[in-house]
Amino acid sequence: MSFVINKMQQKAICDPILGLTDREMQILENSWAGEFSRTIFPAINEERFSILYSDNRATRPNTPVNVIFGALLIKEMMGLTDEELFEHITLSIQYQYALNTGSFVEQPISDRTLSRFRERVYKYEIETGRDLVKEEIMSLGEIISKRLGVTSKLQRVDSTMVSAACRRLARISIMHLTVRGMVKLIKDAGMDEEYGDIPGKYLKSTESDDIGYRLKGDEVRAKMEDILADALFILDHAMDSYGETDEYRRLRRMVDDQSKIGSEGKRILKEGKEILPTSMQTPYDEDSTYRKKSGKQNVGYVLDVVENCGEGANTIESYDLQPNIYSDEKFGEDVLNSKPDINQTDVILTDGAFCSTKTLEKAEEKDIILSASSMIGGVKDDFETGFDIDAENGEILRCPAGYEPQSSIYKNGKHTGYFDDMICEKCSYCDRCPGIFLKDTAKIEITDAALKKAEFCKNRDQNENMEYYANKRNGIEGVFSVLKRRYQIDHIPVRGLLRKKMWIGFKIGAMNIMNLVNT
Repeated sequence: MSFVINKMQQKAICDPILGLTDREMQILENSWAGEFSRTIFPAINEERFSILYSDNRATRPNTPVNVIFGALLIKEMMGLTDEELFEHITLSIQYQYALNTGSFVEQPISDRTLSRFRERVYKYEIETGRDLVKEEIMSLGEIISKRLGVTSKLQRVDSTMVSAACRRLARISIMHLTVRGMVKLIKDAGMDEEYGDIPGKYLKSTESDDIGYRLKGDEVRAKMEDILADALFILDHAMDSYGETDEYRRLRRMVDDQSKIGSEGKRILKEGKEILPTSMQTPYDEDSTYRKKSGKQNVGYVLDVVENCGEGANTIESYDLQPNIYSDEKFGEDVLNSKPDINQTDVILTDGAFCSTKTLEKAEEKDIILSASSMIGGVKDDFETGFDIDAENGEILRCPAGYEPQSSIYKNGKHTGYFDDMICEKCSYCDRCPGIFLKDTAKIEITDAALKKAEFCKNRDQNENMEYYANKRNGIEGVFSVLKRRYQIDHIPVRGLLRKKMWIGFKIGAMNIMNLVNT
């Protein structure tokens, strides 16, 4: 008897999972693949990514988006390269079970599937400003939080530096490499003869990126002036043909970063101290910026993380990546502004760098308690709250020691009082007081911001849960430790803010999933 096996029957016959024994199936269900298949894979919202693909039914069908997105999460969970992941999906029952592809005659992933997906997402964010990966990671985070019974009532927020995928370069190297990139574009177009001897100076195959390592001080500046002259010549002559290219844009930025208009109306080199942290640190990763924090230099980015804290488990609710000159204060504002009007968060644990006047006011408006172990901006404790200040005119009526000022004025958000310097010298609060001694008097100046921060310190110190909050906040350092050691966020093999943020998103998603698997 002959019969024909249809495609669905063929798939069923090919499914290796059907051949497992009960014992083997139980092991598979209890592994990470079982949890991923049950909880994560069904929750991936394919509709979110439909805008990246054609809706023409006549075109070749795409690999299912939930398979692609799930594969990228598994890639980070297991610390694999794209090539290694492709091999595992092709040959491993666990990976196929996790992605629900066991019945496929041929696995729907190729060695280019993942990179093409990432490129589509990247270009879409450039065009629209919408981060689809972050939206999906945050959505999955909510599902994982519910599964673990973790709420957003208690959160901790902190940031860490993320290194760029290239080292910091000296000024002369930045200038040389930027011009070289433009010259290479010109040569590839066969137009190098129009630029005289300039192309030959930058396309030497044996030349190191650090072209200044053999030059002495005066020679370095002379070389930089020579490079600047070449850059200006190229900018002038190449605008019509190359003005819309990335190489030309980088060249223009480099010239603006490294030079200025002199007194004679010509471009001259800036002095080193005039170079801004926002200047291009390397043409290889132009989004990265320079920052020095706690004595350490960093070229790259800063990652901010918002973590939900539960009693038995934690999940990352949100994250953001910015150039490393983005301040913690601004991150704090962003976090609070993102909170809905009907807020589900009671307490946010952070440090003093996040607590600006704006964040304190916003937290008060949203009825959120901010808990920070220290403050920045010249306020150490609640001393300023001891000043008696007129509510109507803002004048200082008495200091914390009970002394009245000789005169007082309130202007531009500053409360200023002048006191008897002989009394102030003998005051028991002298060491804590922000006042300064002038020739014949003692001047005390308190800003509205200082008063706000001092009030925060007072409320913090009176909070009976302060010690618990302080101990709980320290746990977020473990999050960054795992992200740096296991997930290698300082060694992501891509350049640029948006691409790096996308990779970090998958790593944070993987971290949340592993919290679910291991709980």
